[in-house]
Amino acid sequence: MTWQHEPDEHRWTDGETGYRCAILRHEAFGTLCGYVAVPPEHPWHGLPHNALVRLPREIYDRLRPIEEVNPIGLFLAAASGRDPDDQLEISTALAVHGGITFSGPIDELGDAYWFGFDCAHAGDVLPRFQRSQRGEYRTIAYVVSQCAKLARQLREVQHHVEHNKGGSDDNDLSRRATGTK
Repeated sequence: MTWQHEPDEHRWTDGETGYRCAILRHEAFGTLCGYVAVPPEHPWHGLPHNALVRLPREIYDRLRPIEEVNPIGLFLAAASGRDPDDQLEISTALAVHGGITFSGPIDELGDAYWFGFDCAHAGDVLPRFQRSQRGEYRTIAYVVSQCAKLARQLREVQHHVEHNKGGSDDNDLSRRATGTK
C-alpha cells in the first residue's frame, strides 16, 4: 500500500513558474489534494473557482488540449446560455486531475490564495475505505506532476495579461466576469 509510506503533506516552489505548491492528504478519504498559490497580482487572485472568465481561444486551446476538455463543464456552460467560447468557469478552463475543485486561502498553508484539485473521483482509490476498490491510487509523484501542470497554466494566464495590457476587451483575462455578457 503505497499511500501508507507517503507523507501527508508536501510543500515546494515550482521551479519553472515560481508559484508555491502544496499537497495535503484528505483526512476522511486518505486521498491527496494538490494546490497552487497565485500571487496577488494574478488576474484570478481572489476569484472563486466557478467564476466566469474570458479566455482567448488560443490560450484555452494551449491550456486544454481537446482530449482534456471537460464535456460536463462545457455542457453546463452551453445549457446556461453562455457561449463556451465567450466565458468559462475557471474550473472548466484549467486542465488538472478531476478539475479545479477548490479556491481560497488555506489556514495551514499560510497567507496565500490557492487553486486546488482532489484525487477522489471516479476511478480513484480512496485509501481510508477498507473495502476492495478498483481504480488507481494517485501517488504523491502523480500529484506533484499535476501541480506543476496547474502552475504552468495559471502562469500562462498571468503572462498573457501582463503582455496584453491595453489590448482589446476580448483578450482581457483580468476582467472579473459576473455571469452577464
